[in-house]
Amino acid sequence: MNSVLRGVALTFFLSFIFSCQTGRDTGRVTSEPNPFMTKGFDDLYERIFRAKADTVCQIDDPVRYLFEDRKGLLWIGTGSRGLVRFDGKNFRYFTQQDGLPGMMVNSITEDYSGNLWLATDKGICRFDGRQFTVMKKKTDAFFVTSVFRDREGVIWAGSFEGLYRFDGKDFKAVALPGYPRLSIRCITGDSKGRMWLGTDQAGAFRMENNRFVRLSKEDGLCSNQVTGITEDAEGRLWFSSVFCGISRYDGRKLERMSGPNLMGGADSWTTVSDRSGNLWLGSDRTGLYRFDGKSYIRFGPKQGLAVFAVQTILEDRQGRIWAGGGNGLYRYNGQAFARMTRKGPRV
Repeated sequence: MNSVLRGVALTFFLSFIFSCQTGRDTGRVTSEPNPFMTKGFDDLYERIFRAKADTVCQIDDPVRYLFEDRKGLLWIGTGSRGLVRFDGKNFRYFTQQDGLPGMMVNSITEDYSGNLWLATDKGICRFDGRQFTVMKKKTDAFFVTSVFRDREGVIWAGSFEGLYRFDGKDFKAVALPGYPRLSIRCITGDSKGRMWLGTDQAGAFRMENNRFVRLSKEDGLCSNQVTGITEDAEGRLWFSSVFCGISRYDGRKLERMSGPNLMGGADSWTTVSDRSGNLWLGSDRTGLYRFDGKSYIRFGPKQGLAVFAVQTILEDRQGRIWAGGGNGLYRYNGQAFARMTRKGPRV
């Protein structure tokens, strides 16, 4: 792995490690220092082992990705315990012993045949409900960050090495103009059928009519590292950055949304738009926010959400909001969040 890829991998790893930590709630919308950066080793050691007994019942710490399939089953990508399926009552774990290539599951999608495609730290696999099929690739290291099915049914994957397209047999590299080898952080689609990419170094790319169009800091993005992209009810796109906050794009101009009234300028992992038109924004340091188009409401420990680094958000078919990240998995009942354990919700 060359020096550029090593640097990208180190950045991803450090943001992954830092995102797994929780902070204390001050009741203010402010940016709080990371405990890794401000506490000594002795305090860190105490925090880890004091929390050990509590983490035994967790789904995992952290939860990396949430996905609901066409049957209404919830699939949970974890940081170290593989893939988890929740049928509404029970949790079923799938690991390398079942055929999963890697124990860190970063992204999940479903094809038109009902197969799941999983992006892991050791490659891509397809799961038909019975067995895992690992997609072979001629490379030593294939840390896959994202996987996506486009409107035509084509499966795409993003990794530290770049963008890949599945041709029915293998994943083939797709070069971005001016960036032959670029780390991809996320892949998603909009209501017009266009595919969007978030990258580690070059901002965001939109694929339209088989060509890529780039958006960067020069165009108004708050950062060229884009960790999440979502479309709201009005067709505007929201870009998350783990280093800089949120940017909004209306198709003409980009606007930076973070500041003293939103997350205190904190980092952001992901955003999701719900069926009521609310936008949910996951912060890397200060919890979860809901934006109704006029004002922001913060959810933290006082509302039952004892996770500050929110890495994934999902609205299920029943309209319930799920949030995962450092310190596990939580579900919102309309008033407060309940922590989900292996035995079900902790009220």
